[in-house]
Amino acid sequence: MKNLISGEFIRDIRKDLLLSRRELSKILKIHENTIYLWESGKVYPSFKYLREVKELCKKNNLKFENYLK
Repeated sequence: MKNLISGEFIRDIRKDLLLSRRELSKILKIHENTIYLWESGKVYPSFKYLREVKELCKKNNLKFENYLK
């Protein structure tokens, strides 16, 4: 799964949700720097957070699968 995920993936979802890094980090209950690390490609989100982001997309009528490369 890691090769499907890039920093652009998380950043694009966040921007399409019209959220700042701070806002997304509060929703996911993680540190804002974690979002930065995901978006920069230095670390990958765990499956737990991928599921949460997927749910967030679903609640906002975004197709999570469209963001996968």
